[in-house]
Amino acid sequence: MDLFKSGFAGAGKPKELVTPHKVSLLVLINAYSEGDQEKVALEGGGVGGGEGKKWNIQTSREFAKCMLKWIQSSDVDLEVFVPKVQGIHADLANTLLTSWEKFISEGLSSMADVFVAAGKLLEASESEPVVHRNCIIGLFIRRMILAFDQLSFNTVCKLYKNLKKYCLQGKQLFIAEKTMATGLEHDLSLSGIFSHRQAEFFMSEQAALLQNEECKAMPPHKLQEHIDDLTKNNPELPATRYLSFLNYLRINEYCGAVHSLYNYFDRISSPNTMSNSSEEFSQSYRYAALNLASLHSRFGHKEEALLTLKEAIRMAQEANDPVCLQHALGWLYRLEGVDGPNSTLLLERAVTKSEELNLPYLTSLGVINFAQHKALHKLQPAKVMEYLSRSNAINCHHNQPQLMSVSLAQQASLWSLYGYSSLCSLHTQLLLGTNNYSSQSVSAFNLDSEAVCVSLCHQAILHLHDGLYQAALQILKFAESKFPESSQQSKLWMLCRLQVNFEMAMHKCEIAKAEEVLISMASLSQSEAMFRKVSLLTRKRETTKAYSLIYEIIENCKASREGFTAEVHAKTLLQLSQLYCSSNDFTSSLPHLLECIALSQENFFNHTEILAKIQLAQIQLYLKMPHHSIQVLDEKIAQVLAQGSLFERSSSLFFLAKCMVASISNTNLDKRKAALGTAVGLLNLAADGFTKLQAEYRIKDVMYLQAQMYHELGYTSERNKCAQRFRQLDQQFPTALIPPIAVQ
Repeated sequence: MDLFKSGFAGAGKPKELVTPHKVSLLVLINAYSEGDQEKVALEGGGVGGGEGKKWNIQTSREFAKCMLKWIQSSDVDLEVFVPKVQGIHADLANTLLTSWEKFISEGLSSMADVFVAAGKLLEASESEPVVHRNCIIGLFIRRMILAFDQLSFNTVCKLYKNLKKYCLQGKQLFIAEKTMATGLEHDLSLSGIFSHRQAEFFMSEQAALLQNEECKAMPPHKLQEHIDDLTKNNPELPATRYLSFLNYLRINEYCGAVHSLYNYFDRISSPNTMSNSSEEFSQSYRYAALNLASLHSRFGHKEEALLTLKEAIRMAQEANDPVCLQHALGWLYRLEGVDGPNSTLLLERAVTKSEELNLPYLTSLGVINFAQHKALHKLQPAKVMEYLSRSNAINCHHNQPQLMSVSLAQQASLWSLYGYSSLCSLHTQLLLGTNNYSSQSVSAFNLDSEAVCVSLCHQAILHLHDGLYQAALQILKFAESKFPESSQQSKLWMLCRLQVNFEMAMHKCEIAKAEEVLISMASLSQSEAMFRKVSLLTRKRETTKAYSLIYEIIENCKASREGFTAEVHAKTLLQLSQLYCSSNDFTSSLPHLLECIALSQENFFNHTEILAKIQLAQIQLYLKMPHHSIQVLDEKIAQVLAQGSLFERSSSLFFLAKCMVASISNTNLDKRKAALGTAVGLLNLAADGFTKLQAEYRIKDVMYLQAQMYHELGYTSERNKCAQRFRQLDQQFPTALIPPIAVQ
């Protein structure tokens, strides 16, 4: 979510309202001070540290925390307020209940006595007042007394009428709590009452949560109800429309978001609702225009976004606002895309200018974008990581934990792109380890940012590659709890879960389930769905459709369509080579395989390059050149075993065993038996891997080769066991339905 300066400063001086809830807060303050006669703990921010007659340190701390929250936030619902007071201390709850009964029976005078008693807390006695006038509670008491003194008689009567109704409901709730009754309803019209100051605090708080920790913000429908109440009670606040815009944006409601943002435009341009200077008005307008550009960009309206962005740039230039121009420059790069003609120049200017203007956030963000841009344009990984290290230094120096988490997620994604899964796992664990979800304290990083969601998805894929299916699904379930479907990050874990389900279905030969998953995947990512459909068509032996789809993907990659990246291009060329090999057309396979190797080397796709070279070694084995295959494997298999998935490791071990047997056909008997024994051990490791993956159709090939080796070694019992296992698997997975072995 792109939250720019939104004009939450409001108009005019803050106003204070006297409500039944705030009268109850005064009652609690009076009760707390009376119960602490030996040493009053209401100094410096509300609560001191000593033990008094009734309150211990824990009670004092809890009272201070709750009072601070209640003073700053809106009026709390009785269903939340009453249990919280009871949780602080039973005597406070009893005093509050007694006061409510007194309000009901004695009339207006009892309400006025509360304000008189609160005023006495500010008066100096022998040494010093019970409550300092300038502490948080002292300021609250003074505002309440002043607001109460300014009320007319009719307003006081109306206040007492609401207070009496409030106390009746609170008394019923107290009784319900004691009898453990449920289902008690209360009048919501008395809750959620905001003064001007509280409205500003509420909007700032919710806007910050929507930007940084969306799952902690109110649910969309409930937040919109509060916004509607704020709009009715504080029509002079344009920021209510802006908060409504952010709320609609989180659920991708285009019409509501546009309407709210346009309404915000109208409000900030109205002289009746804006008491800010002309400069503040101009600033709010151009930043709102930036938000409109981001809105159009989010919904794919590129032309409208560019027009709005140009308008924001024009206003920023007229006002000589370099900060706004830097924001606009970043959006101009995003709209032009990574392959835009001016993308490199825009990023370089953005970083340089932000550094000159001493804007560390924009500087670091620009460096991160620059590193990503260079990584996608074939810059050496060492240089890319050097840029990200510079960004990390800026983030540490200026205490920018949010961008630090973005940088870590960026590094994890790049290491995954380059094919180093261990480094990818290291950076994701560093990010998720810093975000200690079990801790009650505030984490250094943003717990609910897109970077965290990306890291969780990386971990899910890594667990999938190790055959830990349930662990991968549990990680995604946790991601779903942190990023609900209404959040903007939900598409990440949704797509990741579909990828996990597809791989599981393919390993288990559940073709029908895999087809269903692909249908859902196509709605989220066309490129991912098409790439995986090739594997499905190959498994179904529909080679003609597979060839057609592969060439379509390659054409999309050459045209640089969205989602069809160089990585997809390289992996698709590898799939095309494997498809030719499955048809025993090795001559046609070689050009595509060599093109895959060249493309991988050019873009530093190390893992894809290794898989392509192992595929080349397989072709050499099919062409009766096992010694050349052994040479390739000696160079590359260690990297596969270190960075590859369990499926790739098992397939490579199976292939190594085949190469070892083929390369010793002309050696003496002793050496051949020793090699066969080593090969049998490799096949056992491969079988264990396939078993963990539940890829039993691959175990069949292992059993077939092991049975031959045991027969040659003279191990009849082991041979018969392998033969029996092969027969069972062949009945379940007929050979005609399974393509030849290939490292995928």
